[in-house]
Amino acid sequence: MSRWLLAFAALALAACAPAPQQSAPVALPAPAVAAPAPFAACLAQASRTLDFTGPQSQDRLEAIAYGPSCETAIIVLSLRKADGAALWAAAAPYSQMSVADAALPPASPDILRQFLETMLAGARITSAANAPEWPTDRPEPAQEETAFEETQLPREFYALLKARRAPMACLPFGHHSQTCLYYDAASDGAGELFTSSN
Repeated sequence: MSRWLLAFAALALAACAPAPQQSAPVALPAPAVAAPAPFAACLAQASRTLDFTGPQSQDRLEAIAYGPSCETAIIVLSLRKADGAALWAAAAPYSQMSVADAALPPASPDILRQFLETMLAGARITSAANAPEWPTDRPEPAQEETAFEETQLPREFYALLKARRAPMACLPFGHHSQTCLYYDAASDGAGELFTSSN
């Protein structure tokens, strides 16, 4: 009986003993992280509609220039159908743009926007039938002695687009004085037909 009394007393004393205190969590300082450089401190854009894939197709030709500075901006040019489907895109540094052998104007967001608007305004729609002929004695097509034309297309497909009189849109872009795009209705695709450098 005394054993039971002793055990009961020990349990009672343990229940009355104060609970051990837990130490509060210590907040550690956050590691120092350098602020990232702005991705597009310089930004400009322009767009226009273009009846490229068909009459009154209202396709969109878009250009955007962005970069950590206007002098180092990249220009992205894209062509989309009216429903937003992408047809073609290309990019080139602003420093490599061709301005009819003239020096590029000092870069700023406003200057870049005006540059993009002028570039898009220069786009003209014609037919691939007007593309340079591909002489039998040369690997690339040529139009005149003062210009050099080149294409990445196979000769057979190039000739097919000319025969089909596929829509062609030409505008200055990059270091080329003229970049001409084609639209192939059979595949509902577009691409670079040829470039010209004077």
